[in-house]
Amino acid sequence: MPISRVYNATIKGICCALPKNNQHIEQLGSAYFETEYIKKVSQIIGIKRLYHVTQHQTTSDLCYAAAEKLISKLEWTRKSIDAILFVSQTPDYITPSTGCILQNRLGLSKDCIALDINLGCSGYIYGIWLASQFIYNKACKRVLVLVGDTLSKLISEKDKSTVLIFGDAGSATALECIDGQNPSTFILKSDGSGANNLIVPAGGFRNPYDEKTKKMIEDDDGNTRSQEHIYMNGMEILGFAVREVPKILKEVIKSHGWHIENVDRFLLHQANNYMLKFIAQKTKIPIEKIPLNLDKFGNTSGATIPLLICDKLKEDLKERSMNVIMSGFGVGLSWGAAAMNLSNIHCLEIIYV
Repeated sequence: MPISRVYNATIKGICCALPKNNQHIEQLGSAYFETEYIKKVSQIIGIKRLYHVTQHQTTSDLCYAAAEKLISKLEWTRKSIDAILFVSQTPDYITPSTGCILQNRLGLSKDCIALDINLGCSGYIYGIWLASQFIYNKACKRVLVLVGDTLSKLISEKDKSTVLIFGDAGSATALECIDGQNPSTFILKSDGSGANNLIVPAGGFRNPYDEKTKKMIEDDDGNTRSQEHIYMNGMEILGFAVREVPKILKEVIKSHGWHIENVDRFLLHQANNYMLKFIAQKTKIPIEKIPLNLDKFGNTSGATIPLLICDKLKEDLKERSMNVIMSGFGVGLSWGAAAMNLSNIHCLEIIYV
């Protein structure tokens, strides 16, 4: 099991951006689904409201807005930023890299590393890990990690397994080298045998778009989608999460030398309230240590953890440092966990663009 322990890398600030357009899920699903069904989904999963981009808004637009505000708040000069990591499964183009586009759009130096990372639910953990490695290995002093998705562009409005769950969001997290900073521990895992359980079947080079991929097909559960829409096998994803997440949480706590009582908050990917409560029970974590905000934003893929920090920990982090465990899990299948101390972080107000 690969365990990565990094030093001298700290999160200095986080800003999150949401599109202005938002709807209650009863309104969103009213054209195709019964009100009682929608209320049942809301009660079990915990989602009440979703934010969706407009036709011409992209993930990079949301991340750009968040990054601009964060850079200004931190008073970082543009030339001092050594790397930008764009973590998303909804890039601007197949090619070129959206990271390169954002490097130019943000006015960063030509000496800046720009990378795209094609990950969703686990993307924040992977992005923070890679940025921390750049800093730990002295390749960079300052790194921007931009994480988000606009999955509403890939969802069939007639698919109740996805349309009532996924929202859009972008985030910017700034990491900096500070000597003597408390170490962080990361554990990262993947299992591609489960790739087909959360997938957009068409649109890549394995299965390019054609007339066949556009055809809308109704499945046995009454969901209607094409191969160009997201397909999710909810039961398989639930089974994966409740099987693997408790194990990785225990592993990262032990590897970091902590016990559950040493952890102030467990910041888990906001996928499903029922799932998260089951994970808490299985891991023997007090539920009050697991903040939830699915009701406000829904499942925003890799952006759920930074949204959780800005929404739920903003005031606490003004007053004290906090020991946290973060874990993201889902599409890939991919999952990871991190143990770190958060202190002196600029958690900005969520912006709407």
